[in-house]
Amino acid sequence: MVNLTRAFIALRILERETGELPESLEAIRSHSLTSDIPEDLFSGKPVLYSRAKRMVWSVGPDGKDDGGDEKKDLVVKLPDSPKSGQAKQTKAGSVAVKP
Repeated sequence: MVNLTRAFIALRILERETGELPESLEAIRSHSLTSDIPEDLFSGKPVLYSRAKRMVWSVGPDGKDDGGDEKKDLVVKLPDSPKSGQAKQTKAGSVAVKP
């Protein structure tokens, strides 16, 4: 889970800096957020990521990629971005954005 957390944090930082999630995990390395793409400790390969699904995942103990299936893989979901309508009006009239 540590490497999934590393990928999650790097993706969130990058999303906050650029306003969107990257197409691939390679972007977290190219933006110097990590020196390498975090490794899936079950497969020995980079953790898996889907921009469309807004998640990173590990193949889990069975070593099989089930496409981020929460029942079979270890999954960490990325919260919706502020761009997707998560902003809300405060009493003072300013806009607060949910993280």
